[in-house]
Amino acid sequence: MFLNTFFSDSGYDTDEARREFSREALSDYAFLYAKVVRKDGEVKRNGIFRGPLVLQTFATHLTSTHDAISVHPLGDPGKPKGVLALAATAVERALTLWNDGLISLDSLKLAQRSSSTSGIIKLINKSTGKKSGKSTDFTQANWASVTMEYLSSINSNFHDVRRLIASWRKLLSLLRAVTRRFEDPP
Repeated sequence: MFLNTFFSDSGYDTDEARREFSREALSDYAFLYAKVVRKDGEVKRNGIFRGPLVLQTFATHLTSTHDAISVHPLGDPGKPKGVLALAATAVERALTLWNDGLISLDSLKLAQRSSSTSGIIKLINKSTGKKSGKSTDFTQANWASVTMEYLSSINSNFHDVRRLIASWRKLLSLLRAVTRRFEDPP
């Protein structure tokens, strides 16, 4: 949903423009970073897990669950590493669907008219010959390994306690700014 809003707000008004953006964002995992500079064949990245789409997805989760009951065995609510990993995975999935042509402007319009929850184009299941969303669904079978890789990266990048606390503070500050931007009237 955020990606579609982002596309509309940013002037990506054709399927081709959206696919091109998605291809670039997926390249070198640029969508994960606050800043990516490509120069002379080299890629410099800064601010892992601080890409705007990842932060927006992460912020939405935190905002929608901030009054929820905390279940400490599931992790420290002040450091929701799993949520950040899922946010990164969700953004990668959405970009992949656009990149692969499995979401289009027409499929989104059709979904809106039919009250469908998504505009994902269903593929033909080779075994049954019927349309199925099984290969594109956001399921454990399709995305658990990617999520676990992100979680491992989060744990690797934020292993030092002081660095972790400083990073979370910076991340939460950025999230507050992103959330305010979407809550404040224009």
